[in-house]
Amino acid sequence: MSETVELDFPFRFSLPAGFTDLDLTATIEERANELLDSIDVAFPSLSNEERLRLVLANQFAVEQLVETGARFVSNFVGRSEVDSSAASTAQLSVLLLDGLGDARRPLDVIAESIRLEDRDRHTQFVDLQIGRCLVVIDETAVHAQADLRGEHPPEATSVRQLQVMFPLPEQRRLAIFAMSTTCLRDWDDYVDMMTAICQTIEWADTGEVSRISAVLNTL
Repeated sequence: MSETVELDFPFRFSLPAGFTDLDLTATIEERANELLDSIDVAFPSLSNEERLRLVLANQFAVEQLVETGARFVSNFVGRSEVDSSAASTAQLSVLLLDGLGDARRPLDVIAESIRLEDRDRHTQFVDLQIGRCLVVIDETAVHAQADLRGEHPPEATSVRQLQVMFPLPEQRRLAIFAMSTTCLRDWDDYVDMMTAICQTIEWADTGEVSRISAVLNTL
């Protein structure tokens, strides 16, 4: 089964099985209930403690994406390759940032700025079907606005993210595909997943310019 999601974006890409699109206008409770339904279907024997851990971890990551202006977020729930008895979650998001500037090589400017601001952030250029892209890997400590009981957790959660950036000069915008997770033990597997997703990114067909068709198929 496939599902097509259309946004103001000139690319299409494919996601592997296990992803579910998120309603970014939904409440924390609504998103939590939807995730719990997905977890219960995939992992019916999971303990209540593990279920709650996954929901809270997902909450941290999604809040960060919403705050940064994500236009599209799809949530992944699957089995951890490191611990086959555990579940793992991650988010694939798409952002469009305005104010790209007039630089002839905007990605070089962005990469240099990132290196000057934080030498711990990894940057690398890659060539994809859509052209030259900038890959950025970073890790941030995030405090959720509130947990499911309306309380503010005192401890932060680490969210690791792999971003793939591509300029849209005609629109003066920067497109960003990002894979985010709090399940750091499964990071290498999510890097492989993101690599496979990036290999499917392509320009939309004629007549689909200024749209994105994210077709959710099994890779």
